[in-house]
Amino acid sequence: MDLSFYNHFLGRTLSTRKRLGKQVSGVILYLGVIYFFVFVFDLGYRQTAGEEVYLKGFYEIVQIILTISFIVRNVLNVFNRSKILKVKLLDLLILLVLIFITSLYSPEGIHFYGMIEKIPSYKYLVSPILGFIFAIEYSRNAVSYYSPRLNPYLILVFSFVAIILIGAFLLSLPNSTNRHISLIDTLFMSTSAVCVTGLSVIDVSADLTILGQIILLVLIQIGGLGIMTFASYVGFIFSGKNVSFQQRLVLRDLANSQRMNDVIHAVYKIVTLMFIIEILGALMIYYLLPDGLFDSRGDQMFFSIFHSVSAFCNAGLSNYPDGLHHVEMRFQPLLLLNISFLIILGGIGFPIMLNFYDYLKLWGKNAWNLVVHKRRFRHIPYLINLNSRLALYMTGILLSVGTFSYFVFEYNNTLREFDLWEKIAVSIFTSSTSRTAGFNVTDLSMINFSTYIIIVLLMWVGASPGGTGGGVKTTTFSIMVMNFWSMAKGERRLIIQGRKITSASINKSFAIVLASLMWIGVAVFLMMIFDSKFSLEQIVFEAFSAFSTTGLSLGITHNLSGSSKMILIFLMLIGRVGSIAFLSAFLYKKRFERVKYPEKEVKY
Repeated sequence: MDLSFYNHFLGRTLSTRKRLGKQVSGVILYLGVIYFFVFVFDLGYRQTAGEEVYLKGFYEIVQIILTISFIVRNVLNVFNRSKILKVKLLDLLILLVLIFITSLYSPEGIHFYGMIEKIPSYKYLVSPILGFIFAIEYSRNAVSYYSPRLNPYLILVFSFVAIILIGAFLLSLPNSTNRHISLIDTLFMSTSAVCVTGLSVIDVSADLTILGQIILLVLIQIGGLGIMTFASYVGFIFSGKNVSFQQRLVLRDLANSQRMNDVIHAVYKIVTLMFIIEILGALMIYYLLPDGLFDSRGDQMFFSIFHSVSAFCNAGLSNYPDGLHHVEMRFQPLLLLNISFLIILGGIGFPIMLNFYDYLKLWGKNAWNLVVHKRRFRHIPYLINLNSRLALYMTGILLSVGTFSYFVFEYNNTLREFDLWEKIAVSIFTSSTSRTAGFNVTDLSMINFSTYIIIVLLMWVGASPGGTGGGVKTTTFSIMVMNFWSMAKGERRLIIQGRKITSASINKSFAIVLASLMWIGVAVFLMMIFDSKFSLEQIVFEAFSAFSTTGLSLGITHNLSGSSKMILIFLMLIGRVGSIAFLSAFLYKKRFERVKYPEKEVKY
């Protein structure tokens, strides 16, 4: 009898509970907007004692409203059978955290080991916690708006533009810089970080404070991962919502996944894999750095984290004077090889790494079954798919060609000061960084013209699909070259490893190549008008570097005019999202072909 009354109560109050739940979420979301601007003011400007008092009062009010909101939400969770347990536990955990920090700062609160004296300001303890709570809430609500009616390319472009503008705003704050930086330069640096390019118009180590460098680091991380991928990761973990088929369609394009069933798991694996690699990379860099470069272990650790993220995301930005070109670093072969490995991993792409994860997982299961259960190996044909094979083959070829060419052409030029093993390490490093990242350990303005051509080619090809780098992509270049060879032999089909490549893939490859050359050509033409004082070789190198999001330069970036910097900003954005994707954001329309037209062959 009691159970039937309980079910009756739940049914009668369902609409009321839903409405109240939406109102609670609305309060948190609107409060988050106000909080963001106040927190930016608190973080980015120096306050007087009176302003500090008002700010502390504001944070206390926000904390009280959040606490009440999560009390209501936890009460609603008791009667909500549809929410899964982990979401209910998360809301309860957030409420407990809010209560804990309230008691921590109250006069009668329990101050654990003098924590309140060590971290006296809300700015450094409570404010980040509140910000993280708001970020979770926004990610929860963002996934609800994924719809196939939305243009996925427009979502992609808009997300990058939005984070670039926010980054430029944060980098322009007084507490972010040690000197005044113009608006165009902050916009350029934000674009370079979000598009993981590495071109710089300022001295990061001297012109940005530690806050500015942290902002730059966060922009690199978001840009390398993709803001929509990160939002999807947080949103679907913490929302507890079932992912609809329509939402999977959108996420498949955002996560660059080919399989519909495990697109959410692919997003989880991408984020987890990225953080694991970056943490391991930071530890390796930390222990490979020479002694005496930093004033403290904290500075050394921040350098290691910054360069691990910058290398894996293929950004190529450095927060150390002269970067890796510093005399104490460019003669460290193991350090250079470690950073090269991070660059190559980031450039290979997450889909390929996940493909190999599945392969290693199957191999491990087979080995376990053979040893423990005496079972035969289970073979899955083409587990390493054709896309992964093409990307790996082309990556290996480009790295080998780049390393050999740089070693031979620059042996008695820019490599003159290194011994043999250092020459090899620098050649490998330069070959890997020329395709996707922007680090350099030699003076590129002194390279031979033959080396110049090789580096431009490597920059243009770039990384692999789904990676953190730009360019036309290794698979696109592979399809283009192999189709050219196939046509030269008189074959009407392109067969690779027993698989026929679709006409759509071939057409898209040539369209990407043509679009990239058109974008770069227009950029070079305009930049030669605005900055005719520089040579054609310098402008071409800069344009290819921006479009491919490589970040290498012949040393003219900071001397370019404002108009040329804006052109490079657009090139970096187009290169990051893709030439076709950028155009599709504004031209894409879903059409169903109901009429078939007669075919006609055009003579050539």
